[in-house]
This record gives sequence, structure tokens and C-alpha cells, in this order.
Amino acid sequence: MGTFVGSIPGSSDVQQSGIVTLSIPEAQAIELSRRVRADGLYLSARGPGLRLSPNFTISGEAIG
Repeated sequence: MGTFVGSIPGSSDVQQSGIVTLSIPEAQAIELSRRVRADGLYLSARGPGLRLSPNFTISGEAIG
């Protein structure tokens, strides 16, 4: 589908990040981000790429 352009956490790369970018045609990136957003997953179409950045939400009740 695309080419990996980011960094894998825990890898031996000098720069590490939880952000992963896939290089795919812009039209496919936009369409895919629309489709998965309907399922509650948020990806960011960035030009000819798709950016995945894991984020977690914890309610105030869960923190205590």
C-alpha cells in the first residue's frame, strides 16, 4: 500500500518517535483517513502521506 517513512519506537534509529508516517498517494491518504475516522480511529492525511500518532485518553475518574 505504501512506504514506511517514520521511526519505530525501540529501534536502533538515532531519532525515535511513536509517530509513524506512511508514504501513499494524497488521494488515498485522504480517503483512508475518512474511512477509518468513521470507525473512531483518527489518522492525519498529510500531503502524500498518512500520519499515525498514538494518543491515549484517561478520564479524571480513572486517575482517582
